[in-house]
Amino acid sequence: MMLTLLILCICSAAATLHSCPHPNVPENGHIVFDGPSPYAPFTPNTVAKYSCAPGFDKVGGTDERICSPSGSWSGEAPVCAIDVAAGKPAVQSSGNSASSVSRGLCTISDNIQGSWWEVDLLGSYEVHGVSIRLGKQSSHILNIYLIQQNGELRQCDISAYSFVENATVFVICELDRVDKVRVVAESRLHLCEARVFATNAVSSWQCSQSMMDVLGIFEGLCYSASREERADWLGAQRKCLDRGATLPMKMSDISQRGLRAALAASPFQKEFYWIGVSSSLTDWRWADGTTVAEEDADWSNSKILTSNRPEAVVLARLAEWRWIPSAQNVWNSFLCQSKPKSCTFPGVGEAGRVSFSSQTFTIGSFSVYTCEEGYELEGDAERVCEESARWSGDIPRCRKKKCSNVDVWSGGGIVRLLNGTTEYGNEIEYECLSGWKLIGERRRWCQHDGSWSGFAPSCKVVDCERPPSIPNGSVSVALTIYGSVANYTCQDGYRLIGHATVSCGSKGVWEPAIPVCYDIATLRELKTDSAENHAGLAALIVVLGLLLVFAVLRFSRASKSVPICEKPAPPYGAPNVIYAIPSVITNPSDSVVYYAPSAPLTKMELPPHLVSLKPLPSGHFQATMPIGRPLIRPQLPIFAPSPTPSQLLYSFDYEPIYDVPPDVGGKPESPEEENIYEKLPDIRPNL
Repeated sequence: MMLTLLILCICSAAATLHSCPHPNVPENGHIVFDGPSPYAPFTPNTVAKYSCAPGFDKVGGTDERICSPSGSWSGEAPVCAIDVAAGKPAVQSSGNSASSVSRGLCTISDNIQGSWWEVDLLGSYEVHGVSIRLGKQSSHILNIYLIQQNGELRQCDISAYSFVENATVFVICELDRVDKVRVVAESRLHLCEARVFATNAVSSWQCSQSMMDVLGIFEGLCYSASREERADWLGAQRKCLDRGATLPMKMSDISQRGLRAALAASPFQKEFYWIGVSSSLTDWRWADGTTVAEEDADWSNSKILTSNRPEAVVLARLAEWRWIPSAQNVWNSFLCQSKPKSCTFPGVGEAGRVSFSSQTFTIGSFSVYTCEEGYELEGDAERVCEESARWSGDIPRCRKKKCSNVDVWSGGGIVRLLNGTTEYGNEIEYECLSGWKLIGERRRWCQHDGSWSGFAPSCKVVDCERPPSIPNGSVSVALTIYGSVANYTCQDGYRLIGHATVSCGSKGVWEPAIPVCYDIATLRELKTDSAENHAGLAALIVVLGLLLVFAVLRFSRASKSVPICEKPAPPYGAPNVIYAIPSVITNPSDSVVYYAPSAPLTKMELPPHLVSLKPLPSGHFQATMPIGRPLIRPQLPIFAPSPTPSQLLYSFDYEPIYDVPPDVGGKPESPEEENIYEKLPDIRPNL
């Protein structure tokens, strides 16, 4: 039995386990699985471990997620983002070292109310959060603002964060098309770190310039600086061309500002760097031969005219990385301008799948999205790696398919949504109204194709079938369906004990219990004997009670040190009193009551009204009954056994009552109480 129960428990637990779909993977991220299979569906306890592409940092979420038995992944996926504030120009309300934060140093403002620091991201980014670290002289941080191109400010909620000295605090603050970020302090601002994380940025790794130091990506172009290499201007151009690049040319104001800030923050800066501007007889030209417009030039002073000798332009540290002319035959370090070579992983939503035309994600390759069984795609099914090294569009989503609504059921009962929705994998349950029986499957589930499993059940009215006949009586009934009634009557000379009318119940059985017909003469004889025995027993109880009181009073006078409760109880031996042992069980297959006296086992049948039971401290029951002769009455219906072997079963009107026998205490009926035996007609059957 225990083995069977254990197997049932294991099977029940296994039936509730659900597999997990493929977890979502952020753009620029990767995932590996610690489990039996790297493909969906994933079994419970499978671990998904996240990482990011080179140059990207994990922000928020958890590094590992676990497939739970409920079919969902724990925690949230992290975001893979880049610090787009690194190497960007910054200003502050006072002081003169705002850009030093990009070089790993601290900047400090004057002790002025509302001091602030602001960084220009030189582009619009999808910001996910900001992290800052304060120095010991900083006052309390009042606000962090995300500023869009149109000047609109978004205030970050920093109420849940505590900014303490030398502790890096990451603040979740999300907004698209952010151009600037501003940090405002109560008075003095001592800022040692400020990082702005964006997801739609390009990393230096995507520039594929392994022999050079990538300074930054501005307006979709990579700018790299030579390390120890030097060359004249023409030689520098050839070296860039060999690497799929060119000396920087046609740079906008944003790119030139970015270069100045990046070079100022670079720890490997040289004195001069060639760019792609050279002189002609009359003007300055870009490396492709087009004329440099006056507004595109970034001279350190006023415009410099060309000379008769071949010259080119360098970015000079002494000129704060602005333009100055130099003879083309001078050997200098150089910058290269190139396009990114590849995209990163495009990301995939939960329950989604993605395939690629190129596993290296080169520019121009495309990715194709599909969904797992039971899900449908929302969004673009195809994305392209564009020249900016960003994937077109957004990651499409996979949503669970939905089955049709089941508000109306032709079966006429009730339909319940067990999981709250009609999505794939969820169940519905049918229930008929009271008095009706369900025909078919009680539950159906939404399948992967958006249809409900099986067929809708129907409801059929409950039929109790014809009620049973009784000895010495008859039954009349017209219908046997739910709500119908049947009437019982007894033959002459018999008394109906129970309910004369029963009805067909909602469970398909007649209610209440079927009555029986008793012999009236036998009932009258039992009643007479019971009355005499009750009178004698009452007198005996009174005498015993007086003797007990007398003995207690006398003993209490003789010795007050012994409690009354410690005196031995008077022996039981009154006439007509026997002891019923609970271990001797009432036979559940008939209506005979068994008693276990000290004498041999006696079998007697009495109406419950004539028996009085009283529990004793020893665990026995004291049963008081009249002396009668064994009687045989018609066989009664079989009832369910007692719930526990230690319970006595008493049956009256065929309704079992446990542990509370009638007339507990043995008191005779009061004259006011209804006595069914006094109403018996004086009729005896012919013997």
